[in-house]
Amino acid sequence: MKRFKIRYRLSLFIIIGVLSTTLLGIMFVYRTQGLYEEMIYQQTAEKYLLYSQRMEEKMKEVDQLSLLIMADGEVQRALANIAQSHTTFNSYEYAKLLARKLAAYELSGHTVPSIFVSDQHQVIHSGGPLLEAVQPAQLKEYEGYAAPYKGASVWTGSEESGKLFVSLREVRQIEQLSLKKLGMVGIQVPAEKIVHESYNGMYRGSSALIIQAQGQTVYSDFTYDPLPVPRQPSAKGYDVITIEGEKYLVASFTLSYTGWTFIHLLPYGVIFERLREIKITLILIYSAVCGLLLCLGWKFSGSITKPLEGLTAKMAQVAKGNFIVEKTAKPDNHDEIWLLDRSLDRMTLRLNELINENYVKQMKLKEAEYDMLKAKLNPHFLYNTLDSINWLARINGQAAISDMIKALGDLLRASINSKEMNTLGEELEIIRKYIAIQQFRFEDRLVCQIEIDDRWLELSVPSMILQPIVENCIKYGVDARTGICRIHIGAEQRDQELIVTIKDHGSGDTDPAAAGSPAGGFGLTSINERLWLLYGEAFGVTLLEDADGGTTVQLTVPLPV
Repeated sequence: MKRFKIRYRLSLFIIIGVLSTTLLGIMFVYRTQGLYEEMIYQQTAEKYLLYSQRMEEKMKEVDQLSLLIMADGEVQRALANIAQSHTTFNSYEYAKLLARKLAAYELSGHTVPSIFVSDQHQVIHSGGPLLEAVQPAQLKEYEGYAAPYKGASVWTGSEESGKLFVSLREVRQIEQLSLKKLGMVGIQVPAEKIVHESYNGMYRGSSALIIQAQGQTVYSDFTYDPLPVPRQPSAKGYDVITIEGEKYLVASFTLSYTGWTFIHLLPYGVIFERLREIKITLILIYSAVCGLLLCLGWKFSGSITKPLEGLTAKMAQVAKGNFIVEKTAKPDNHDEIWLLDRSLDRMTLRLNELINENYVKQMKLKEAEYDMLKAKLNPHFLYNTLDSINWLARINGQAAISDMIKALGDLLRASINSKEMNTLGEELEIIRKYIAIQQFRFEDRLVCQIEIDDRWLELSVPSMILQPIVENCIKYGVDARTGICRIHIGAEQRDQELIVTIKDHGSGDTDPAAAGSPAGGFGLTSINERLWLLYGEAFGVTLLEDADGGTTVQLTVPLPV
């Protein structure tokens, strides 16, 4: 791979990228289909659960009617008299009364076409023809179903036709709460009627319904027999099964009121036929796009690598020291490679210029180093001269001149010292020598008072930080009335800061160059910038005008932690 040219590596990268993208796209299609199928399954199962619950609601309405019939006083009285004797004329009259009562219930607006009541003598009474005749054996089976529920309703299906739902309820004597069994009331309802009304008239399409009670099928409109569907509901409420080579979505629910299991079947192809067509179309589109991208990728890689090869050849010439290379002709498109090529041309031209400039600078640097070496000799010559004058003054008894020259020499050494930091004590010593020199001029008219605690004398401060301020005080701090210059230098601690104050008692006039500048003129500004660079902008120089005349300069420096 490392020996491949960029063009082949780039082409390989494009091929891998296109194939990976296509594979991911196909995987995305299948994953999306799976999620969509799960969503459709869930929604379909929820819809079928709603239909199943509607069926039970219809059955509850029928049970309300059977409860009314059971609690009807005339029905109770007729069954009670028939139970005493079914061969008398009175029992015959009560049987006619019971038939009329049942007919009245059928005609009272209820959508129940067939009601029957059996007495204790196994005789069936009805208000009209039944949807399906009840044979003695079947009647005994019905009574067996209803007996365990002791007056509560129970539903069963018609095993003869499989097209009827039958609601059964024992009639118990309510008088004096004896709860003695008087008979049984049954209501026959067409299964298709309940199913159709539960779907609320909606088109069921190709879906089928199977209803099972206690493992027995009580209703089915599915075409296959036997029914290859699960006997128990799924934990999810739905499953996908295969019947006769065709996939079906099966949603099964066991509802609490009847205890019946409602199984809804919907052919898989009906749901996802359109989705399958879309999936195949997307796969074909992905394949076509993959082929197109491969062709375009090969051409694209060539358009990048060809200019790069030319650029590489030009850089090889520069590496050999040839900075005058042939410029590339202006291409049709100004892309990054063209910009890089143009930048290389400019760089080689600039390198050639810099080489020439650097030669000139090196020559000037040598001259500057020579001048610096000569400058180092001058201070030593000056120190020696001042020492000679000092000894000459002492020999001639000029002690004042000797002291002044000595102070000047010490001050000169301090001013050209290469040390960046001094102790505060060393800075104060420089001030004393500077004041000593100035007193030869001002005599008693210059008074300098230094009041700084000894514990601050070892604090490190920038070198030559106080002398320019004291010089400024002498220059502008002379009292105009008395001609006396009084300078006070002090220091105080504030939290983790030391504030050094230099105060004069002049007229309050300051350096005109300092007007509008909180740090003063050029000298004070330089000191302020040095403190900022060393300690940050929280420290520096503050210039204050005193109310009683004069000027106070404050230097704020940090204390060691």
